[in-house]
Amino acid sequence: MFRSFERAQTDDCLCSQVASILSEVLGRKITHNKLPGAQYKAILTGVGLPEQYAAFLVALEEEIAVGSEEKLIAEESDKIVKGKITIREFFEKNKAIWAK
Repeated sequence: MFRSFERAQTDDCLCSQVASILSEVLGRKITHNKLPGAQYKAILTGVGLPEQYAAFLVALEEEIAVGSEEKLIAEESDKIVKGKITIREFFEKNKAIWAK
């Protein structure tokens, strides 16, 4: 079975650069704050997520930060990529999602 998806290229953008691009697209200030895992977990549990699920999400984010997501995408043999767009193009295309 084939899956089809469109993938935004980050072009090695840092999270702060992505926030800057999104700020330009939306016309309002967007910031990125890197949080230590324990602080992120506290926020997640503070809004009602169960402790184990919050720990899972923190671990997932930490794995993504060291490249596990890119490795997974590169290893999938049953994928069809329908073009590549830049992160700016992705934000422009989906602007309504974040517009106030």
